[in-house]
Amino acid sequence: MDVYLSSESEDDEILLLAAIVADDEERKRKKKRKCWVHSINKEREISGEYCTLMPELRKDPERFHIYFRMTPECFDQILEWIIDDIQKIPTNFRNPIPPSERLAISLRYFATGDSFSTIGHSFRVGFSTVSNIVTEVSESIIKVMGPMFMPEPTTNIWEESARGFYEKWQFPNCIGSIDGKHVTIKSPNNSGSRNFCYLKKFSIVLMAITINLFALTLVDMVEIQMVVF
Repeated sequence: MDVYLSSESEDDEILLLAAIVADDEERKRKKKRKCWVHSINKEREISGEYCTLMPELRKDPERFHIYFRMTPECFDQILEWIIDDIQKIPTNFRNPIPPSERLAISLRYFATGDSFSTIGHSFRVGFSTVSNIVTEVSESIIKVMGPMFMPEPTTNIWEESARGFYEKWQFPNCIGSIDGKHVTIKSPNNSGSRNFCYLKKFSIVLMAITINLFALTLVDMVEIQMVVF
């Protein structure tokens, strides 16, 4: 015998399902973190790489340069320029990671390209914390140091560069040298072959122009689409 549900019963079922879904979403939102700070990271100020290795590196400028790809003096100068931008205010719950350590984490990432998890384990900070620090320090460097070392080119800069290229290498009407480099990236979601290049890897292209004094004048990141016929 066939059983037919009334429209009222169907409405009740729909409301019940909607309530179940809403309750499930609410449970997910209210789900608490297992721990605020991982037990490994609680020892950051004692066993973290910044607190243990950094003092030793400062005693050996050559090893410091190998580790950060810059001298201690350069590190300190960059810190002086951006410290106001990356300084965090202490709270009642915790003391923030100091600016010098934030810069060290970022420079180590720039120097090695290691994963956030690798650097997080070394410095004993959260993986997402490493990501946030690298982003914030990068933005600060671009904002503060960009105008200092890569100002917007003027007519005088281009004319001086053209004279330099002609006098040194006899290249007439040349205002800059341009080159590019493929920077390997993880394939973006749903990107297909958009960032897949002839090197058989996913990448974006770093394009740069230098003037006659070997100084970078313009830098841009370009997405190259590979088209297969």
